[in-house]
Formats: sequence, structure tokens, C-alpha cells
Amino acid sequence: MRARVIACVVALLVTLGLHGFAAWRGEPAQGVIDPARVRHDGGQAFAAPLTERPARWLAIPNDGAGLSVIEVVEVDGAKRTPLGPGHAPPDLVRERGGGAFNHWGELLFSSSDGSDPRTNGRRYEWTSATSLHPRLGLLMLAITSGLLLWTLSGWFARMPIASPIVFSAVTALLLVAWNLEAMRLYPGWINVDWDTASYLGRSPERTIGYPIFLNTVTAVAGDLRPLLFVQLNLMLLAFAWLGVAVNRLLKTRVVGLAIVVLLATSPRLLVFPFNVLTEAPYVIGTCVMLALLAEVARWRGLGETGASADSRAIDAPRRPGSWSMMLLLGAIGATLALTELVRPAAFGLAPMALLPVLWMRGQRIRSLAALVLPYAVLIGAAAWANHQRYGFFATSSMGPVSLLGHVAWNIRAETCPSLPELAARIEQRVAPIIAKRPADLPWPKEYFFWTSDEYNDLLWSNAMPETQAWVEAHRPPGSTEHEAIELRRIRGTLAREAMRADLPAYLRHVGAHVWGFWQSAARPAPLGPALKGRVPRGIGSVENLWPEVRQERFGWLGAPPETERSDTPFDRMSWMERWRAPLDSNPSLLWKVALVFTVAGLVLAPFVRWLPPAARLLALAGTGFQGTAVLVAAAAAVIARYVDAVEPLTVVACAAGVTALVQMVSRARPSRAGEPQSHPR
Repeated sequence: MRARVIACVVALLVTLGLHGFAAWRGEPAQGVIDPARVRHDGGQAFAAPLTERPARWLAIPNDGAGLSVIEVVEVDGAKRTPLGPGHAPPDLVRERGGGAFNHWGELLFSSSDGSDPRTNGRRYEWTSATSLHPRLGLLMLAITSGLLLWTLSGWFARMPIASPIVFSAVTALLLVAWNLEAMRLYPGWINVDWDTASYLGRSPERTIGYPIFLNTVTAVAGDLRPLLFVQLNLMLLAFAWLGVAVNRLLKTRVVGLAIVVLLATSPRLLVFPFNVLTEAPYVIGTCVMLALLAEVARWRGLGETGASADSRAIDAPRRPGSWSMMLLLGAIGATLALTELVRPAAFGLAPMALLPVLWMRGQRIRSLAALVLPYAVLIGAAAWANHQRYGFFATSSMGPVSLLGHVAWNIRAETCPSLPELAARIEQRVAPIIAKRPADLPWPKEYFFWTSDEYNDLLWSNAMPETQAWVEAHRPPGSTEHEAIELRRIRGTLAREAMRADLPAYLRHVGAHVWGFWQSAARPAPLGPALKGRVPRGIGSVENLWPEVRQERFGWLGAPPETERSDTPFDRMSWMERWRAPLDSNPSLLWKVALVFTVAGLVLAPFVRWLPPAARLLALAGTGFQGTAVLVAAAAAVIARYVDAVEPLTVVACAAGVTALVQMVSRARPSRAGEPQSHPR
């Protein structure tokens, strides 16, 4: 035990020493932007790579991997003009220019007077402090974290009572720290995005779950002021429940703790509670369902180790009684339904929810009924409510609406022959937005970013109001047909005809957004810069809300936060994020590791009954926690915003897979030496 503590302290000191040495002795990077490599990025914005590089063990921090400290100077003869503000949102750089810039891998900047930096004859110099290279930082983070978990594992083995105390203390610390951080960053403020208005009440386009949630908060508190803290704390508690469930399944005392810390310090996930949008409840529902699945797997013996587990058939009946198991399966079905009613993309998790049925040999029909019945009741009740109110039996009409937003750029009179007049009106209305799109937009990266930015504007600000006005103007007098049915038909017709009119272009569009999904899953952004990038659009969208709604639901917002200058709360990372920077700066590492376990688990899954317990865990990682759900969700939801629960899945998959490998090694080593096997903690 003493050796473990010494190794952990030494690794920590070396890690801190490397970071300190990089800050103390790291030479600043500097260079000049090459006009030949500058490209126009819309409006007054121009993008350029930073060709000069620091020493190999150093890196230039940027807004996507920490906080950029780059300074840009415009040189015109003897005149030197510092550009700014830095960390500016892309829309601000494009629309206002004036020297605004940001640094996300490459530099997106504007000249001081709006001229073209490729031809205005000026020189643009940049200087930036450097930091420890993310890959070196990741290596030290992995070593230090591994030694810390090894040390805690030994301590918990000697003092079992310490495990729940440490777990509870860390969870409580994270809860307190994030609530303090929320109050520091946004006292009394929460982001209102383009889609927010459609969630504030019942609408045929949306499912009923999130409006009910918002109305509940309003009924209890009087307004939506505490929504940020409700969403934040529910998410953190869901992470804690998931950690407890995984600990119980894998028979460990540290894996669940590691899961909680990884999830509760994730900038990608913790940005969601700060928005009046469905991502936060969606992640909460996913974590709850994962925790329930872990409980079912534990009751079925999938996580057991040792000779007793080897000799027991995986499908043998397990305690507690069958009725308790049926109630647990019913809870999984209800959780899936409620998550779908908040965010329909949760249907991609349905194959994962069905896995317990495969584990229940001899009781599969009964298990399937227990799982499906509450799901069907909840989904059916929501569909029936829509039928009573809007005239269609479905939980929402978002399918044709979403498709309409993705093909609005191709809606024209000639491409939509069924509704040429309406199509012409939409074409005229969206033409200024389409005209801003650069002609030489590189595919898939720039195409994805650009079309993602314009999606909401095309759909909610133009196509949706135009179709609404069309239906109201052409509604026959005295018609008793529900307006929502006609809206659904018209929007679906427009979307299908625009898609079929240029199918190759639509497939190209889908391909770019599939690429964007994987990139978004692999590249989480720090909380401050990520929120700052959303704020100007969020503030603008508040003005688009109906006056009575804005006054009634968001009158407490007050003055919006400052976002057009540097050194605001939006520019600062929380101290909890800083240790994550090496992990989040290495694109897709966690995702790639999870995919390795996914593939291994999918290969082993058909043979799970004949595998030793540790290999069963690996199969469970591939099928239960990761593979089926993510593969189906990726195929069904091609936009990254629809699969925001990927990170909890990958974290749990990695934890289960690594634990399985450790158990295999620990079992094999004593058997070779002729020693009795032990149960790893």
C-alpha cells in the first residue's frame, strides 16, 4: 500500500512539474498569416491556418481545447493595430467584423476596416503563449489517474467502509462545485435558443415531455428561473446513480467513482443544463436507463466472477423474485418512453432496452410484456392526446418538420410541383440566407458547420411561418379538419419533393451531417467558449418569441450578458474543466477505445453463455452499454444534436471493458503460478 501511495504522489508531482515547466520555460509561438492560404468564410470573416509550430512537446491552446491566448496585430506600414475582441462567436466575426476573431484550430478573423486581408496589402502577425502538448498531458493524466485508482482500490480493500464515504463525498463536492460555478457564470440567466419557443407550450411539432417538465418547474417556482439548477442537479444525481449501479454490477469499488468524475466534469454534457432545450433531460433519461440495465444484469449474474459464476448458467433464475424483476423491466420501458417523449431520438436506445429480454431464457414472453406494456401505455397516451387535440395519432409531427429544415435550400417552384406557389414564397424568403453560403464551401467539414448554423434559421424563422400562413389563408370556411393535419401533409410534401428533386445533393448533405455527428461525439468543447458561441444567437431568438410569452416566461432575464468583449465569464474555464483539457484535446480517443470494446463485445455476444465471467462483461460492454444503441442511433439520427447521450455510453463501455480485461489478467496470473484465484476489487 505504501508503494502505491508513493507511486501516485510521484506521478502527480511529475505531472504538475511538466505543466509548470511548460508555462515557465515554454517559448511563445509567433508567425505571420500567409495571404495565399487565407480563404473567405462568409461576410467579413476570413479563415487561415497557423503554419508556424512550437516545439514538439508544446502546443498552442485554442478555444476548442482550453482557452486561446492568441494576440493578432494588423500591420500597415508603421501602424500596428491590435485586433479584437478575441474568442468572438463566428456569427459576430462574419456579421460585424471590425477586427473580431476566434481561434478554433485555425484562426477566424476580420480586418479592422472590413477590407479583404488577401488583397489589402497589410500584414497580420500573431503571438501566443504555449502549453504542454495535449498528448503528453494525456499520457501523464492516464498514468496519474490509473495510479490513483490503484491506490484507492487497495485502500478500499483494507477499509471497505471508506468506499461509500469517498463516493458520497466526491459526488457531494461535485454537486456543490457545479452549483457555485453556475451562480458565478450566470446569475439568474439561462440560454434561450431558436427551438425554445416551440417547447414552452403544447405544439403538434413537439412531443409533450419537455413542455410538461417546463410547466412543472413554472408551477412550483412561479417562473423558469430555477430551471438551470433543476436540470444541473438532476443530471449530476443521474451520473451518481449510474456510478453506483456499475459498481454493483462489476463488483468493484472504484470504477463507478471514475465514471461519476468523468461524466460530472464533461464540458460536452454540462453545457446542456444551461439551455432551455431537451438535451439535459435526454442525458438524464439515458443514464437512468443504463443504471436500470446494470441492475438487471447484476440480478441475472452477468457481472459475477469466480467459480460459482462459472458453474451457474447465465439464464438461471435469480433473486429477487420474478415480480421484482418484472417491475424493474417495467421501469426500463417507462424510462425509455419518458425519454422519447422528451426527445424522440431516444428511440435509438430501444434495442438496448430489449437486451434484458434476451437474458431471460424461459421467461422471455413475460419479460417482453413487462417491458413493452408501460412503454406502450405512455407512448399511446401521448399519441391519443395529440389525436384529441390535433387530429393525428402520433407523439409529434417533427419527422416532416425536421426533413423540411434539411432540404429548405432546395425548395423552389420547379422542385415542388404539388405546391409551386408556396414553394416560390419559401424560396424568396430563404434566398438571402442561401446567398450568404460561400460558393466554394469545402465538404464535409465546412459544409456541415455552415448548414448546421443555417438550419434553424431556414426552418423556424422562414419555412415554418410561411407554411403556417399558407394553411391559414387557404383553409376552407367552416372546415372542421384539424389544422395540424394539413400542416403535417404540406410540410411532408414539400420536404419529400425537394429531396427527390436533387437526390445526390441531399445524400451529400446527409453524408456531411453523419460526418459531423462523429466529429461532435469525439470533440467536446470547454464550457465557457462553447456557451459564448451560442449566446448571441440565443439572445437574438428571445426577440423572436411572442411578446406575451417573452414577458410572462422570460421577464426575469434582465440585461443579457456581455459577449462582445474579452475577459467575460464566457471566456473562463472552470477549475473543474482544466484537468479534462488533455483528454478533450485528443480527438476521439475515448470514442475509439469504446468502439474497440464495442466490436469485441459484438463478436463475443453470441457466445456469452459459454464465456468466463470477465469475457461476459466485455460482451456486455459491447452490446448492453454501447454497440446496439449507438449504432442504431447513428443510423437513424444523422444530426449530432440528436445523439447527445453518446458520452455516457462510451464512458460506461470503456469502464466495463477495461474491468473485464483486468479481471482476465488477474485470473490468469495466479493460475499459471499455481496459486488460488482471488476476486479483484
